[in-house]
Amino acid sequence: MTFFMPMLEIFVGIHALLALSAVCIGGSWLFYQPSYKLSILRLMLVSCVLSPLAVHWLQPWTEPFLAPVFSLDSESGFGIPLGESSQEDLPPSPVIPPIAQGTTLLLVCGYLLGILFLLGAGYQGRRVLRDWMKLRRIVRSAIPYRALGRVSIQISEACGIPFSLRIFGRAYIVLPLSLLDSPSNMKMAIAHEGQHHRQGDCLWTYFLEFLRVVFWGNPGMERWHRVLGDVQEFSCDEALVGHQMVSAHDYGHCLFKVAQTVSHYAQTNPRKFACAVGMAWNSGTEKHSSITRRICMLSQYKCRVSSRVASFLAVAAILVPLCTAYAAKGSLSPVQGLDTASLDPELQQIAEAEITAAVKQYGATSGAIALADPRTGRIQAFAESGASLKGGESWRTRVFAPASTIKPFIAAVAIDAGVTSASQRYDCRDPYEVRGTFFRNSEPQPQNLSMTEAVEKSVNVCMIKVAQDISSTQLRKTLARFGFDTQSSWKSEGSDALQVANLALGTHLPMTMGGLIQAYAMLAHGGRPFTPKAEPAVSASTADAVTRMLTEAVAHGTGNQAALSGIRVAGKTATLVPEGTGTRLAIFGGYAPAEAPRFVALVIMEGGKDAEGGTSGGRLAAPVFHAVVGKSLAQVGR
Repeated sequence: MTFFMPMLEIFVGIHALLALSAVCIGGSWLFYQPSYKLSILRLMLVSCVLSPLAVHWLQPWTEPFLAPVFSLDSESGFGIPLGESSQEDLPPSPVIPPIAQGTTLLLVCGYLLGILFLLGAGYQGRRVLRDWMKLRRIVRSAIPYRALGRVSIQISEACGIPFSLRIFGRAYIVLPLSLLDSPSNMKMAIAHEGQHHRQGDCLWTYFLEFLRVVFWGNPGMERWHRVLGDVQEFSCDEALVGHQMVSAHDYGHCLFKVAQTVSHYAQTNPRKFACAVGMAWNSGTEKHSSITRRICMLSQYKCRVSSRVASFLAVAAILVPLCTAYAAKGSLSPVQGLDTASLDPELQQIAEAEITAAVKQYGATSGAIALADPRTGRIQAFAESGASLKGGESWRTRVFAPASTIKPFIAAVAIDAGVTSASQRYDCRDPYEVRGTFFRNSEPQPQNLSMTEAVEKSVNVCMIKVAQDISSTQLRKTLARFGFDTQSSWKSEGSDALQVANLALGTHLPMTMGGLIQAYAMLAHGGRPFTPKAEPAVSASTADAVTRMLTEAVAHGTGNQAALSGIRVAGKTATLVPEGTGTRLAIFGGYAPAEAPRFVALVIMEGGKDAEGGTSGGRLAAPVFHAVVGKSLAQVGR
């Protein structure tokens, strides 16, 4: 699904741009300078096709997904600013989503849409192939007349009008037998069709036919086909008459004679072939209107458009579709929610009772817990409660920063990269300056701490130094395997050192409950994802080392209230305040039993405080983990 949704969005984006652009390609702008208009239309067409691809795969700059936050990983609940990063544009990257809710339904819809697309494209492709084969038969049966450079001119009695085409790199001009009666008309027809080849009209016709096959059913494509065809003909007329290569009077007479021929020929061949361009290959009233306008225009090709105007239009033809695609990016890829298709009724009842009781006990604005099986990654229980849910804002899709719950993953990346170990010691004194920004710990720390102790006590300065030992590319790449969005917070022209520091504290990363619990589930699963044949995020030995750190964080550190009697628990706390909200989020993520995980859980409490005034993840979220996981293990008999 992570591949299907962007591809669907790109496909729909191109469809929409082709339809929208078709509205403005007609009209009288640059009417007296069709060669300029033809170039601009081609630029616009290519931009409409490539813009959705560019904004998805070339990673343009965009605004940060989350505002800076305060991290409050102290048990006292006293928050210390962790440094502000500038609000420059940042390159986006979709969060690697958890298993999407309604995955089966989406897949079924995707397959149905795929089948419908293939049927329509097959029908259109059959039309193009039929015309292509007929054109080849006409060329094979035609009589060679002469060669004009690399262009072969042929005479055929199977056609009624002159046309041009390219077959396997060879260029042809096919003339009707009736033109032999008038050498002057034949000369002008050859000049006209030769101009089509010089303009590359045949190749552009192939491109347009390809788009008509792929984006069949799009009304904009028919308008593009018609308008581009007309402008190509006007441009050829301009090149011949405007530059005084032929007489306007004689050329108009030739067009008139061709139109007469078309009127008779239309009964046996009423439409234009695909993959070819012709001197007057329309039918009915459309043909008469086009020929009339072309004849009337023959004396008007004298105006010269300003180079500034032409440059402005060319830039607009590229930038307008690009900006439109940029603005629409992500419109079909909403934040993925939790897949609750595999809920266990008994575990769900435990989760609902405990989160409701916790919200009431702590006076929290809202709270949520997700419980998953680390062997499969499936969500077995999800419950939420609180006043904020009345407005429709659910923790299923709500976005927040992971803050200090990312620290175990920073340690995992560093150990897996071989740059440190669990016993490696660091100078953790604060303040610690990174490119003019000062970072502090939530409380004073000893001069030297091991990385295990840094994770246990959630020491900011130590974890920044651990992250700085890793190359930024390796750090971002491995975190992305766990599902963290490491690009929305990354500025291509910003300071790598400062961005690594912010990354180590998880203060600018967009995350959902589904994404974060999947990351912890992967860690409990030995660093392996749940998709078959997918590359492990880290080695099993690295995952075991981090698990041991997390058991220390529960046994002796900030997560001690998550501890279970006789069961080793691995977990990590976080406390943060999204800027501008003033409402603290207390978070705890972990799994148990640590040596053979049966459940992984993520708890978030919004606002509230315990009886002693505590507001941290260790004081509010960890006890909920203790209650839910403890009762769930008892329910399944461990």
